[in-house]
Amino acid sequence: MQGLAVSPVQTVRPRANRLLLLDDDPFVPRWIRQVAEHEGYDVSVSADMQNVRTLYRAFRPTLILIDLTLGGYQGLDALRLLAAERCTVPVILTGAAEAGVLHSASRFGMTLDLSMAGIIAKPIELGQLRRALAAHVLGKADEDASLIGRMLREGRDGLAADSPAARQDDETRLRAAFDAGELRVHYQPQVQLSTGAVVGVEALVRWQHPTRGLISPNSFLPLAERIGLIRPLTLFVLGSALEEVRGWMRAGQPVSVAVNLSATLLDDPGLADEIARLCEKVHVTPDKLTLEISESATVGHLQSMSEALTRLRSKGLRLALDNFGTGFSSLVELRTLPFSQLKIDKTFVGEAATRPAARAIVDAVIEFGHKIGFQIVAEGVETREALVLLKEAGCDLAQGFLISRPVDAGALSRQLAAGPSPSQQGHVAVSRTSR
Repeated sequence: MQGLAVSPVQTVRPRANRLLLLDDDPFVPRWIRQVAEHEGYDVSVSADMQNVRTLYRAFRPTLILIDLTLGGYQGLDALRLLAAERCTVPVILTGAAEAGVLHSASRFGMTLDLSMAGIIAKPIELGQLRRALAAHVLGKADEDASLIGRMLREGRDGLAADSPAARQDDETRLRAAFDAGELRVHYQPQVQLSTGAVVGVEALVRWQHPTRGLISPNSFLPLAERIGLIRPLTLFVLGSALEEVRGWMRAGQPVSVAVNLSATLLDDPGLADEIARLCEKVHVTPDKLTLEISESATVGHLQSMSEALTRLRSKGLRLALDNFGTGFSSLVELRTLPFSQLKIDKTFVGEAATRPAARAIVDAVIEFGHKIGFQIVAEGVETREALVLLKEAGCDLAQGFLISRPVDAGALSRQLAAGPSPSQQGHVAVSRTSR
């Protein structure tokens, strides 16, 4: 690559940022290595599928790039191997395949619970590669990526490690976290696109681990489900969030709150009554609470969930279908089920400004949702281009890092008290610290 000056590494200590590149192209890996090292990464390259598991364990990457067409679409096999290793680091797919194939493969990775961070079509542009690398540099990406990096440097891939002793330790620590007061609820504002006012928040649980810092939900919610703690954890988040809503209402700052609900809890016939009692206890009307259910967890089961959804809705609670577009729900099913809100998945939101197919999906979801009476929320709004596009398309609400990162209740109270300035009326107020 002409004009790219690469300085040799002057220290024997490994860098915090480590790129694992799986690619059998004779030229591209060498070029990517140069760029990545220039951006502050240690790089390990392999074209041998048999070596992926060993290399992953030994190298402990913080970012992985996989050529989908490696050895005849063996990139899919690489995704399976990483899933078997419980990989939690971001994965980016590259390849000369058409965009639709790359996106389909990325969706496949999501079904394996991998953290799919996007696609880069070949031939790779220098600027695009640099932006992707910069987005995942530890300490510059979002708090969850930084947390994963800290755990990797400590020699752990996250919670629920492979050894029985480590798994038992994680289970014991999570059970104790309730009594120790280590669980925290943060809130990400949702703004009304027509006014810029914060009208809602999404409640997001965090674990303030005594030695690992603030742990993101992706690292411990699967463990909570496996050991039977997902119900008390959900009720804790609900109770905390409703208490804050009551406080904000008393301060003249009425907002609604959304809480994620595991699909496994829909089998609990007493859940609707218990949530209604929580609302009554804190004197918050049920319509101030939205329960978000991920679309991917409902695929093929929406109709069988209809009783549970109806019970929840009958209590006055609002229901949202989260990550819409990732699970291929039947539109006929949606029309007959009591959801009141659709949340467009961040994948489509992030690509809508640059990819016509994603823009078409966003436009279609908004138009379809409005016609059957749904409120539309866009999540993962990170650029002004996406924000403008969503407003033009008639989207109702938006949330994302451009607007605000998740913050604690005190910080959100200050945001609500400040409100949008007169110059921002009719526009979305963008947090100065969000980028």
